[in-house]
Amino acid sequence: DKKNYNKLKRYWKLFLRNYDDLDDNEFKKFTCFSHLQREVDLVNYCVDLDPEFNQSYWFYQDLLSAYQKKDSDAFFTSIDSPPPCLSSYMKTSISSILSFKQSILNSFSSPFSNGKIEGTNNLIKVIKRIAFGYRNFSTFRARILLVTNTMVRFSIRKGTYLSTST
Repeated sequence: DKKNYNKLKRYWKLFLRNYDDLDDNEFKKFTCFSHLQREVDLVNYCVDLDPEFNQSYWFYQDLLSAYQKKDSDAFFTSIDSPPPCLSSYMKTSISSILSFKQSILNSFSSPFSNGKIEGTNNLIKVIKRIAFGYRNFSTFRARILLVTNTMVRFSIRKGTYLSTST
């Protein structure tokens, strides 16, 4: 069904968002639909196209809300009793989550995250890919520091470092 395929492919990012964060007030024109509708209506329409997708989507929403609330009991209760008609990809994800259960429990209880480090590593990889190689490492390092806004300028007169980041 090409019509529904295009809708699912075009609006896939809406399925990843928390259902409560979807816009349920403003009616908009979406390209694959002939009438004005809200984001909530669009997601409900697409989710109702397939029962397997429907159960997988609402299972994902349960896990997402439990994770955002830092409720490990609700998270693992959902994991331990999944709906019967889940997609094979979701079943694979569940087995992966169960294999790392202790680490996931630690992430619920700890306020720390390595998100900033992972973001910086990703940014460095993007710079490396875009640059097609720098002639020397100091130029590459300077580019990374400029882009991440962590460049430190050395004042010759005073002999001290001045931070240019805010």
